[in-house]
Amino acid sequence: MIQVVLIKQGKKFSAEYVNRLAWDIKKALGLPHYRHLYTDDPDHVDTDLVNVHLLHQLTGGVPLEGWWNKMALFRDRAIKEKDRILWLDLDTVILGNIDFLFARSDPFVMLRDFFYPDKHWNSSIMLIEGNAYSWIWDQFVSNMNFYQRCGGDQQAIEYMLREKNLEPVLAQDLWPGKIVSYKADCLEGVPPNAQIVCFHGRPMPHEVKWDPRNRAKL
Repeated sequence: MIQVVLIKQGKKFSAEYVNRLAWDIKKALGLPHYRHLYTDDPDHVDTDLVNVHLLHQLTGGVPLEGWWNKMALFRDRAIKEKDRILWLDLDTVILGNIDFLFARSDPFVMLRDFFYPDKHWNSSIMLIEGNAYSWIWDQFVSNMNFYQRCGGDQQAIEYMLREKNLEPVLAQDLWPGKIVSYKADCLEGVPPNAQIVCFHGRPMPHEVKWDPRNRAKL
C-alpha cells in the first residue's frame, strides 16, 4: 500500500499548506493510498483529507525540530515491510497526475540537487520501499549531534549513504522534466511536461503569482 506522509512542525507552514497539498494529492494520485500528517499542531487541519497523528508517534518520542523530523521516515516502525512511503515537502505544488511515481519499485528515490545536480541530492521528494533503509534512522539517533552538524536532513542522508558507497535512484533520471524547481526551472514559466514543482527555500508558493492553468505566467 502507498503511504503518503506529510509533516508539519512549528510555525513555518500553516494548516492551509497541509490542506492544499493533501487535497492535490487526493486528486492527482489515482492509485490506492493513505495520506498521513504527523504534526505537533493539528488545529485547522482538514481531517477529511488527511489522517492526523501526533508527531511523536513517528519519531518514537525523540524530540526533533524542523526538517530533522524527516529522518524518522526511516524508522522501522514508520513503514511496513511491503508498504511504500511517498514523502513531499509542504511547499510542493502538484500540477497533474503523479501515478508515474509508482511505475517502479526502486528501494530509495531522491531528487538531484537542483543547483548542483552532479554533486548533491535533495530530499524535497523521497520514495522509500519497505524498511530496508531503517539503518539510516538508527545511525542518526546514535549520534544526532554529529549528523545535525552536517547542515540539514538531506546532507546527513547523503553523508551516510556515501559513507557506505550507496546512492539513491534519482527522480530526474527516471522521469525527465516531470519534477522541476521553481527557482531553477520556472522563472520564465513552468516547463510543459512538469507535473510537480518544488519550492525549496524562498520564495514560498504563496509569495509568487501562481496560476497553474497558465504555466507561462507566474
